[in-house]
Amino acid sequence: MVCIALLFVRLGVSQTTQGQLNGRITDTTGAVIPGAGLSATNPLTDVQIKTTSNEAGQYVLYLAAATYDVRITSARFAPPSDQ
Repeated sequence: MVCIALLFVRLGVSQTTQGQLNGRITDTTGAVIPGAGLSATNPLTDVQIKTTSNEAGQYVLYLAAATYDVRITSARFAPPSDQ
């Protein structure tokens, strides 16, 4: 199955170095995916932040302002491919 995730990063109006990444993890039919693993990795520092979606498929991560590689995993999804 293909993962559909709504990703939002919120940075405040004032200058800040923190952000928030949140959303809901669903499958292609729109069914929520509880217990999905979500990780955000800063490729410059290799710092990885992890969380798990709740029973409504929702998640939230608090991150330092930067660029991140985001990966979502679940037993309901096919394993990622390097292709």
